Amino acid sequence: MQLNGILAVLVSLMIWGCTQPKPSTAPPTRGAPAASAPALMPEFLPGTPIFERPWRTDPKKFSFVIFGDKTGGFDLNWPVFDRAVEEVNRLRPDFVIMVGDLIQGYTEDSAQVAAQWTEFRRHADRLEVPFLFLPGNHDVAHPVTMRWWKRHIGRTYYNFTYLGCHFLVLNTEEAMGEQGKVFGDEQMQFALAALDAHRDARHTFIFMHKPMWPRSNDEWERIEHALGTRPYAVFAGHRHTLQYLVRDGRRYLVLGPTGAQLNPSEVKQLGRFHHYTHVTVDGDSAYLAIVEPGNVWREDIAPADFAERANPFRMMRVKPIPVQELGGGRVSVGVEINFANALPESVAFVFRPVFEPNSSWRFEAGADSVVVRLAPGTEARRSISFVGRADNRLPPPYLVSSARMKDAVLYRSDPWFLTPYPQESMVVAPEWETMGPFDIGPLAAEHLPDNPRLGIPRMFEPRKPDSGWVAGTTYEENGRTFSWRTASADSEGIVNFNEVMGARDFLLGYATCAVCSPVNQRIAARIRADNFMQFFVNGKLAGELFESPSTYKLVPVDLKTGWNTLMVKLVNARGDWYFQCHLFDPSGNLRFAPHRMEN
Repeated sequence: MQLNGILAVLVSLMIWGCTQPKPSTAPPTRGAPAASAPALMPEFLPGTPIFERPWRTDPKKFSFVIFGDKTGGFDLNWPVFDRAVEEVNRLRPDFVIMVGDLIQGYTEDSAQVAAQWTEFRRHADRLEVPFLFLPGNHDVAHPVTMRWWKRHIGRTYYNFTYLGCHFLVLNTEEAMGEQGKVFGDEQMQFALAALDAHRDARHTFIFMHKPMWPRSNDEWERIEHALGTRPYAVFAGHRHTLQYLVRDGRRYLVLGPTGAQLNPSEVKQLGRFHHYTHVTVDGDSAYLAIVEPGNVWREDIAPADFAERANPFRMMRVKPIPVQELGGGRVSVGVEINFANALPESVAFVFRPVFEPNSSWRFEAGADSVVVRLAPGTEARRSISFVGRADNRLPPPYLVSSARMKDAVLYRSDPWFLTPYPQESMVVAPEWETMGPFDIGPLAAEHLPDNPRLGIPRMFEPRKPDSGWVAGTTYEENGRTFSWRTASADSEGIVNFNEVMGARDFLLGYATCAVCSPVNQRIAARIRADNFMQFFVNGKLAGELFESPSTYKLVPVDLKTGWNTLMVKLVNARGDWYFQCHLFDPSGNLRFAPHRMEN
C-alpha cells in the first residue's frame, strides 16, 4: 500500500475516537451532553467505539441487536454479514453492539491492521443505526493491534445507560496474559464501580468477547457477586457456536458468528449457524430472539447441555480391535463402538468404509455400510471389522461416520484410519536436525486444503535445505543466515517448533532424521501436523497434510538396507506449530540418529 493510501486509511479511522485519555477507575454516571444530542442519547465515556446515527426519542421501550464474531471465513462470509446489516436496517433497533473479533488481526504490520479495519468499515458503514463494539482476541491480542485500537479507535472497555438500563462492556484481552487475570485490576475497579453506581437500573446487560462464566475465575465471581439480585443478562462470543444457559434465573448466552468461520449443522440445537440477537426491553421484561438471516428462533433454541449430550465422543466410545493374524496370509483390524443416546429424539449412526486405490482391504461381508439406530435413552454395542492381506497392509482402510436426528445431520466425522500394525510396534525418532524458520508471507487460506500450491505457494519453492543435512552447512535467505540445530522429540513423537524456532505466523521450517534398517522393507509412518506438512522418505514425497491438526495420516515408508533419511517440511499459519511422527517397527530392528551415519 502506498504511503498516501495508508494515511487515508488512518485519517478515515481517526473519527472513531483516537487519542482519548486513559480510562478512569470510577465510571462517571452523568456528564455534560453535546449541545445537539437528542434527549434520549446515552452519555458515553470519551473514546467509546461507536458509529454515530440518530437516536430514538420514544421513552416507552427500545430494542437493540447484538452481532457475533466476523473473524475467519475471509471474503466467503461477508454476504452473511451484509445480509444481517440489511435486515437490521429494516428492523430499525435503537443501536447495534458487536461482541468482538471484527478483523482477522494477529499481525505485527500496522498497515495490514489499518487495511483490515478499512475493509470491515466498508461493510459496517451500511448500518443505518448507531453501532458500538468491543475488542476480541483477533482485534487486540498482539501488542501492535492493542496499541492500534487504543490510538485509532478508543476505549477497550466502557459503560453507558440508556432509558434506565445499564450496559457494561468489558475487554477479556485487557490483562494480556497476566498470570491469573483476564480483566486486570484497573478494569475490575471500573466494572465494580460501574455496577455499584447503577444498582437501580431497570436491566443490566453485560458484554464481553470470551465467556468467563464456564471457567473458575475469581474476577468473574467478584462481578457476579456485585450484580447481586438485580435483573441482568450476559453476552459473549469467541466460540463461533450459540449456547444458551440460565444460572440463578439470569440468562447467559455465548453467541455464534455473524459471518465468521463456522462448522455448520442443520440441527439448530447445536447452535452452529450464523445469526444475530434481537433484544427488546419493555418495562420490566427483556425479550430475546435469535435471528438467522431469513429465520427467527427462540432464545433457548440452543441449550448448552444439548451440545454436550450430542458430542460424538459422548455418544460413541471407540475402542480399537487389535490386528489379528487369520492365517492364509490374511489379517483383520477393526473397532468396537459403544453407543449411548441421551438426546430426546432417535438417532441413526451410519458408518461407511473408504478404500484408497490398490487397497487389499474389504469391509464386512456383504455390507457397504453399517447403520445403528438408537431410541432416546438407549445404548448399544457394535463391532466393525476389515480383512486384508498381510503382505499388502497399505494403504489402510478408513471409516467415515455421520449421525442424523430426524432429517437433520448431527455431525459428520473426519475419516478414522484403522492401523493395520500392532500398536505396541510404534516407535519414535528421538532426535531431529532442524533448519529455519523461513518467512513465507500470508497464506491464501481459501484454497486450503484443496489446492495447497495456491494456498501456500512459497512452501513449494526450492530451497537449499531440500537437499538434506550436511555437516556444518549454513544457508542465507533475505540477509539471514540459517544453520542446522538438533531438536528432541517428546515421548509421543512431537517436535515442537515453538521451542525450536519461535511462534510467529507464516513460517516454514525443516526437520530431518536418519533411520537404519537391516533389510529392505516397507513399514508405515503415522504423521500429524499443525498446520501443514510434507513428509519425505529418501528424498521422495511419501505424504502430505493440509487438514486440521486433529487429522492423522498413515503413509508408506520404503526403507533400503542401511541408513535412510526422513524429512519434514512444516508450515505455520498462525499460533503454535509442531509435527508428530510415529514409525511402525513390527520387527523391532530399526535404529535412529539425528542425521545419516556411515553404514
